[in-house]
Amino acid sequence: MLAEGRPWVEPVATGTRAQPLSVVIPAHEAAATLGHALDALALVQDVKLDIVVIDDASHDLTCRIAVQHWSAPTVLRLPRRVGPGDARNVGVALASAETVLLCDADMIVSSAAVAEHGVRAADGLVCLGLHHDQPVTVMADPLSPALALPDTVARGEPDAMQDPRVYWRGERGLYPYSGLVLPGTVRVPVLDRTADLRELGYGRWVYDLDLPRTVDAKLLSVRRRAVMEVGGFDPEFAAGWGYEDTFLGAKLIASGLKVAPLRHSVGFHLITSTTAAGRDGRRHAGLRERNRRSYWDMVGGPAPRRGRAWFVRHTNRLIRDGELMA
Repeated sequence: MLAEGRPWVEPVATGTRAQPLSVVIPAHEAAATLGHALDALALVQDVKLDIVVIDDASHDLTCRIAVQHWSAPTVLRLPRRVGPGDARNVGVALASAETVLLCDADMIVSSAAVAEHGVRAADGLVCLGLHHDQPVTVMADPLSPALALPDTVARGEPDAMQDPRVYWRGERGLYPYSGLVLPGTVRVPVLDRTADLRELGYGRWVYDLDLPRTVDAKLLSVRRRAVMEVGGFDPEFAAGWGYEDTFLGAKLIASGLKVAPLRHSVGFHLITSTTAAGRDGRRHAGLRERNRRSYWDMVGGPAPRRGRAWFVRHTNRLIRDGELMA
C-alpha cells in the first residue's frame, strides 16, 4: 500500500461509464460557501447529477443562492431548523437516482472526484471520499459574505494525506471520543495500518478512529434504499453538532454494508473564520459532548427499530412543512 507505493484503488479509466448520482446538500447559513460548492458540481462531466439542496431555516442568502444557481438544483426550504441529519434525510427522500452522494455546503469537489463515486457505487458498499481541510477568509458582509479562496483551492489540488482517516495526527492530551490519552505527538498512517479500514470496527480502533467514525457525510455515497432501510439519520442528535453521520455509519455497517475509501476522490472542506465563540462556543461543546454520550449509549444498545416505513412517514412530514423553491 502506501509504504509499497501502491494505491488503495486504481483510478477510474478515461471513458468509464458512471452511474447517475443524486447529490444531497444540507445548508444552514451557508451563503459564503454554497455558491462555490455548486459551481464545482455544475462543472462535473461524464456523470448525470441530480442536485438537491435543503435549506435548513437559514437567515442569510443561502436559499437565494441555491435557487438562482446555474446548476439548477432542487431546493427545499425548511421553516425551522432540524439539523444536518434530518436535512439530509429530506434530501435523500427527494433524490431521484439510485445512489446518493452526500456533500456538505462547504465542500468543493472536482469532476474526477465525483466520477469515482459514480463508477464505484455498488450494492453493499459505503464509499468514502476524502477531504482536505482548507482554512478560508470570509469577507465581511452580514447578508452575503464572500470568500477569499487560496491558490491551492483555485488550482484544485487537494491532498488526501490531510484527511485524518488517511494520516492521523494526534497531539498530546485527552481524546474524548475514545478516551485515549496521548503523552506526546503521534503520527499514524491509518489506512496503511488497517488494510483499507477493514481491520477497524468490531470493538477495535486505531488510536482515536473506529470504523463507524470514518463514515463522514462530507463526501460519501451509498445506495438510497440502504439509507432508507436503516431509518436514515437519527434526529435525536442535536442540530449541527456531530455524530449523526457516525451513527448512520454504525447502522449501515450493522446491516451488512462494507466501508470503502476512494483514494482518488478528494475534495476541499472549506473552514471559515466564523466559528462561534464565547457562550455559543460553550453551547457547541456541550451539545457535542451530549451527542458523544448518546452515540456510545445507542451503539451499545439494541438495534434501532426504525426502518423504511418510519423514514417515509418522517420525511414526508418534513417535506409537507417545507417550501419547494425550485
